[in-house]
Amino acid sequence: MSKRSIVAVFVIVVAAVFFYSGLRIVSPINYAYSPPICGPLTDQYGNPAGDAGPCPSYEPPPMTRDGRWEWAPFWVATD
Repeated sequence: MSKRSIVAVFVIVVAAVFFYSGLRIVSPINYAYSPPICGPLTDQYGNPAGDAGPCPSYEPPPMTRDGRWEWAPFWVATD
């Protein structure tokens, strides 16, 4: 084998080990908040149709994030 092919194989192996060892894609988080049905209800004509009860309190959804590449080696605990 020539020196050039040996170097090429070495570079490919090192790159594969580097990527396999910890480069991960972090998927994006997208939340769709749907408010609860609560309070007095009306039909399509505006007539009272009952009461759905008190509105529950809720925690706001976390901020969305974009997908990205992240270095997370296998020996480090991740979320």
